[in-house]
Parts: sequence; C-alpha cells; structure tokens
Amino acid sequence: MKFTAVSTLVSLAALLQNVLADSEPFGVLSSHSASNIHLLPFYDSGSGLFLGAVSSSSDVLGFTITDAGKLKFSNGKYAVVDSNGEMSEGDENNAATGWAIEKGLVTLNGNKLFYGVPTTDSAYPSNYKVYVKDVPNSNYFYMVGTTADNNQQYTFIPPDASSSSSTLAQTTESVSSAAKTTAIIGSIKQSSTSASPLITIPQQSENGAAGLRLGATLGLAGIAALLL
Repeated sequence: MKFTAVSTLVSLAALLQNVLADSEPFGVLSSHSASNIHLLPFYDSGSGLFLGAVSSSSDVLGFTITDAGKLKFSNGKYAVVDSNGEMSEGDENNAATGWAIEKGLVTLNGNKLFYGVPTTDSAYPSNYKVYVKDVPNSNYFYMVGTTADNNQQYTFIPPDASSSSSTLAQTTESVSSAAKTTAIIGSIKQSSTSASPLITIPQQSENGAAGLRLGATLGLAGIAALLL
C-alpha cells in the first residue's frame, strides 16, 4: 500500500511538471531537400524575422514552446501570425497559439508545412519571409528541431488548459486518499523559459548552409528519418 502511494505521488509529480513547464530549448533548421530553402536557420536581422544564411551564429534564434502553446524566441520575443499568414516577432499578448514539436518536427495547430517567400530587399539576398500557409511565390519546408543533447525525436505537446485542469483535479483527489501531496506540489518548480541559440555556424558556404550545426551534428540522414 505504501509503495502504491509513493508510485502515485511520483506520477502526480510528473503530471504537474508536464502541466506547468515549458519545453526544452531547441534549435531549428528548415528542411526541403534539393531546394534553395534547405538547411537554413531562423534569425533576427534587427529589422524582422527571416529564414536564411547568416554570417554569425549570434544572430540565430533558439526556440521554446510555452505551456500555453506559444512559440518563444531566444531574444524574448514571440511568434506572431498576421491575417495573411506571415510569421513575425511580437509580444506575448499577440502570440499565435497551437505550437508543438512532435518527433522533431515543429507544428502549428497540427500542420507540419511552412512556407518561405524570397525577400525583394537587396539588403537580405537569399533570405525568406516565413508564412504558415501557402502563398504566391512560396516554397514549402519543414521546421526540424533538435535539443542541445542532440535529441532529434524531441516531442512537446502543450496540454489543453481545460483537459489538463480536469485531469490534474482527478489525479490529486485520487492521491490525497493515500498520502498528502502538499509537499510534493510545493517542491515542483517551473522549468526556465530562457532559451539560448543552439545552432552554431563555424563556416558559411556559398549557399549558407554547409557549416551549420544544430545542437550537435544534425545530418541529412537524421532529417530524412524524421520525415519518414
């Protein structure tokens, strides 16, 4: 009986962590083999969000998905989607919800495909504005995420607020009949939301992709495996 109570308490602790915590920080590269939009990072140019080749890894953005399903960048801004489907940076109040990462693929409301449109600004050649839906002159890509420990199958699906509250209440009621849970609940701390860029770029090639490393090495075979 004592063992059962302890096991239930451990399960509750894990549940609470899932309910309260954000995802691990992770890095992202685009994936669309044999295209110009393959293996490009997201970065903040100082004048907006782009997908493309960069000369310094310090410009590359890291990602975190909050427990509210919002995509947070390592610069503290959030992914905002306008009525045309364009993705940009903004504050939390305007952030899009429905983000998740499933087996290394970033999704928005279950959709795995994203779209890049070449910029017409000569200051940012070979770079793309990002859209969450197909628009004219766009090319699709997948957002492939990898954590710092090179986990290419990382999954984080934020809990639905209503279902999570119901499940948590039922679990707490069940556990309270076996042992007190206050100490465990009080000891659980929310994970840090700070996310530093996980991509380093030791050398830029002609197409801006050859030197990319995502967390640890993310090979083409690894990306192919994610898309099967």
